[in-house]
Amino acid sequence: MHQGEEPCEDALWNIEPQPIK
Repeated sequence: MHQGEEPCEDALWNIEPQPIK
């Protein structure tokens, strides 16, 4: 789950969750 991030990076967040930029 990402708040304030682009949904395009959903796959990336699934692999390795990064902090909100």
